[in-house]
Amino acid sequence: MFKKIAGILIITFIIAASLYLLLEKKSIENQSAKSTAQSEKLDIAVSIYPLAYFTEKVGGDFVTIHLITPGGTEPHDYAPTPIDIITVESSRALVYNGAGVDAWADHVAPDLRKKGIPVLKMIDYLSGVSKESVDPHIWLDLILVKRQVENIVQLLTDLDPNHESIYKNNAAVYLGELSKLDDDYKNGLVNCRLKEIVSAHDAFAYLGSRYDFTIHPIAGISPEDEPSAAQLAALTELIRQKHIQTIFFENFVSPKLSETLARETKAKVAVLNPIEGLTSEESDAGKNYDILMRENLEALKKAMLCT
Repeated sequence: MFKKIAGILIITFIIAASLYLLLEKKSIENQSAKSTAQSEKLDIAVSIYPLAYFTEKVGGDFVTIHLITPGGTEPHDYAPTPIDIITVESSRALVYNGAGVDAWADHVAPDLRKKGIPVLKMIDYLSGVSKESVDPHIWLDLILVKRQVENIVQLLTDLDPNHESIYKNNAAVYLGELSKLDDDYKNGLVNCRLKEIVSAHDAFAYLGSRYDFTIHPIAGISPEDEPSAAQLAALTELIRQKHIQTIFFENFVSPKLSETLARETKAKVAVLNPIEGLTSEESDAGKNYDILMRENLEALKKAMLCT
């Protein structure tokens, strides 16, 4: 009797030990697979938020984005830290905009190319946009954004041809979303009483050109390019003559000049976002490029009295 019980216990122990070893092996295999998958991700350094967002939309789970310009920072004036430079040099590629919004990247790009690290300077790969353009805000033109997405697909495919179909599928989905957004802009801004706006700085020329409205900026291409007293006086007179009812300001720039013009002309102030980066509040609220572009559309429709 005792021998029988002992035999049963031994068999039970052997079965339990075998199951334990099998589960342990499976766990190790899963951890190994997870580690391998993580090691296979492409580390991509990106200069500014819009390009980081587009790259993430294409790369999905197969890229790790290293955004160099911190959230809440005006990118025109950002200077990378030594750690930023190490991050860029340790990445598989650098994606940057050009035309001055990320001027630091022009200085590091030659050394990266010498080391065999691919560099995608986006403004150089967009037909119809001059390489000498001083206006960097190409991410506000949805048709140009489509071309940027296609350039990112090519970059990631060159680096990682095994996942080409995934990159292309991800891009196809996002290009469809961009087409819908473009249609909404065209339909939303087609019937407006006003076709002119006043913006905080000269960030919206591509957007205005695409959807046929005129921008009168308070400051220049960079928010730091403050206007003269004569320019402000001329702008005040234009606002009155054109019956412009809204003066736009931005999240990264002091609204002081916009508020002054609004008081002088009895206009309202509202936000028109150049989407150069996300504020901490926008990040916490789960906002992204697409959401902010839709918020801009609603702001424009209201300011230009569109129906």
